[in-house]
Amino acid sequence: MTAFTVRVSDATAAKLDELAQKLDRPRSAVAARAIEDFVEREAWQLAEIEAGRAEAESGNFASSAELAQVIAKYVERHRSRSTRRSMTSRDASPSSFIMSRTSRNT
Repeated sequence: MTAFTVRVSDATAAKLDELAQKLDRPRSAVAARAIEDFVEREAWQLAEIEAGRAEAESGNFASSAELAQVIAKYVERHRSRSTRRSMTSRDASPSSFIMSRTSRNT
């Protein structure tokens, strides 16, 4: 295992101390885990970016039909959610209640 010094702001050090206390772990263990998590996440992300660039450079793109299918899926999902929300909010709004009560009394 390699040891080295890392400089962080006083605010970050205070947060690290607080986390270490809550986790009942030494500050160095919490800092090591944070660095390990960061390195793994960044390595994964960079590998995915490189893979995507390699696909693009080789001309491996989705067809227009495949792209339209994916977009349509999300547009339809959004429309169905919006419709449900507007119906729910319209039916439950105070003004619709007042309007429905007024129309019954006339």
